[in-house]
Amino acid sequence: MLDIFIVRMVAGTILITSIVVFYWISRNRISKEDRSAEPPTREDVQELLQMLWKSVAIYIPFISIILTVLSPEMIYETWFSLSFTGDEIVQIAGIVFYLLGAALLIFSKRHLGRFLVVDIMVSKEHQLITTGPYARIRHPIYTAVILLNISVVLFTLNFLLVLNLFAAIAIANYRATIEEALLSSQDAFGSEYKRYMMRTGRFLPKLR
Repeated sequence: MLDIFIVRMVAGTILITSIVVFYWISRNRISKEDRSAEPPTREDVQELLQMLWKSVAIYIPFISIILTVLSPEMIYETWFSLSFTGDEIVQIAGIVFYLLGAALLIFSKRHLGRFLVVDIMVSKEHQLITTGPYARIRHPIYTAVILLNISVVLFTLNFLLVLNLFAAIAIANYRATIEEALLSSQDAFGSEYKRYMMRTGRFLPKLR
């Protein structure tokens, strides 16, 4: 495994850049009055789903990186750590996955613009974005977040975070299903979105 000093330095860099990137992409807010459609599920169910998504996909990996910087013995080289021949290469691959995820997140934000919000909803002036990563993938934001979660797993080699990764993928898939049902309804883009779904993949480009 990589030297603990190197791990803390890299984790610190990841922490700082993550704070900047997530602050930049999370500034958008759409008021209740400007929403034209929301999922049919109850509001308390939506709030629970939001809390689970933020906790599993964002807060837990984020806290893990903080602990890696401040108290690495709680995350790194513990009973739950994976150690094997070539593990340093896997950790370096984790850094590459982080760069890919962060780049995709920024790229997606630049194309989605003000329509990037955490809530599952459609605004009154909503537009169907099909440029940039959205030309091939319907939910590149989720793809980026999953890549970032993978990067934390590979970099820390912590088994508990592997379980958290699977939970993040499951929640992302469930949220994507709800979003697609809403966006393909008559309250949103209807048949236009259904045609868009036919030519794109959910998290990865569709094989033609």
